[in-house]
Amino acid sequence: MPCRSSTGPAHPSRHTGRRGGGVDLIGYAAATLSSILRRSGITKGAFYFHFTAKEAVAEALARQYLVSLADMRQRWIGRSLDPLSTLVGLSGEAARRLEHDVVLRAGQHIGAESDGWYAVLDYPVLDEMVRKSAAAGQLRPGTYPAEAARVL
Repeated sequence: MPCRSSTGPAHPSRHTGRRGGGVDLIGYAAATLSSILRRSGITKGAFYFHFTAKEAVAEALARQYLVSLADMRQRWIGRSLDPLSTLVGLSGEAARRLEHDVVLRAGQHIGAESDGWYAVLDYPVLDEMVRKSAAAGQLRPGTYPAEAARVL
């Protein structure tokens, strides 16, 4: 387990500060441990009390990002709206939350810098919603569902 906290896995926003340590702004690869510590305002000792390395923070941020996306998806799917309304509502909420939630932005940066693990997890859901929207006649004629899902 990459986190050392005796109370369970560390929550990245609690231990890297509300500003994301800069990962949300410049990306994981560009953010050095020193810059993360400086921007978050925590000491190296506090960091290593909760995390074994910079990679452990990335894993925690990525996990939180995926949990948040899954929660949003479940809420919107649970509303039993038509497929296009679900897709639009989910996309809008995700965009608003990414604008204001530094942990989600950092998790998204980490996903984008990786080998596409986040796309593999999200694309099938988006693809299914777009295809259902097309089947319900909710898309403009000539729209290719697979291409629309890739754009989203």
